[in-house]
Amino acid sequence: MGALDTFRDIAKRFGPARGVPQSISALGDTTVYTPAPSYRVRLKWLGLSSPSTNTAGVLVTVKWSDGTLIYLWDMGVPGAFSHSSVREGPVDASLIVNLSDSQVVRVNLDAEDY
Repeated sequence: MGALDTFRDIAKRFGPARGVPQSISALGDTTVYTPAPSYRVRLKWLGLSSPSTNTAGVLVTVKWSDGTLIYLWDMGVPGAFSHSSVREGPVDASLIVNLSDSQVVRVNLDAEDY
């Protein structure tokens, strides 16, 4: 493996990312990122927070659309979660956030199609 291969590998892991900050509050599944057709998602970073105005805690499940679990986190009132481990989904799988209750959760992420 030469220097160019090392650079390409690093660029894949830490290069440009996409993601739109969003607030979700619907009970059940919400799609937060969908790759282009025939691509996979590489999740580089995920941040979740719940505001002090929520009336209850909420269990947040982050998963691929095929059902594969990525994170399972109890969000308090208020609450926060942040993680920067690279996770790679299957081809054409969207990133889903599921809420156990109708409470507000802010979702921020860095992801890329590959």
